[in-house]
Amino acid sequence: TVIAYDAAGMDEAIGCLYEAVAAQDPITPYLQPSSAEGVPATKAAIIAEPKVEWQLGLPDRADSITVADGKVTVVTHDGTVSIVDEKGAVASQKAGTVPAPVAEVKAVVPEALKALAIPNLVLKAVVTEGNLSALAYWGGMLQIIDGNAVKAQQLMPQDITGMVWAKGKLVVGQADGQLLGLALP
Repeated sequence: TVIAYDAAGMDEAIGCLYEAVAAQDPITPYLQPSSAEGVPATKAAIIAEPKVEWQLGLPDRADSITVADGKVTVVTHDGTVSIVDEKGAVASQKAGTVPAPVAEVKAVVPEALKALAIPNLVLKAVVTEGNLSALAYWGGMLQIIDGNAVKAQQLMPQDITGMVWAKGKLVVGQADGQLLGLALP
């Protein structure tokens, strides 16, 4: 279809259509390569994701997560204090006072992990237990490092608000109030 509002426009439109059909002007003004070759990938660098062993909904996002005697204590933004056992069941839950705002402390990548940290992402928190280190980045990226190798990595569905190691498992709180118990792959 050629559309124009006057005779001069129709002449121009028909001329452009003729040039396109006759290929008088190349579609791209650049020279095409004389040869091209594709090489299939031979090895994929796939990093495993941690396995979700249990998931629990909290009344609000986790502001503080601590562990003692095998039990995880979570204080949420609304002040609720929840004690969760190692299987993800709520052992007790009670209303508390809303915690006072805590000044944000900038997380720093330990020197031993700098080579493995994800470039161009802002680190939010680091927790370690023995050789295991968990790095949380703003936006929900989670990276688990065992010694000097990346063991697992995953972009969580929500931003990470807190995390703690509990008996070799990583407990992660998310911005939507979900608490996850993660196991290494």
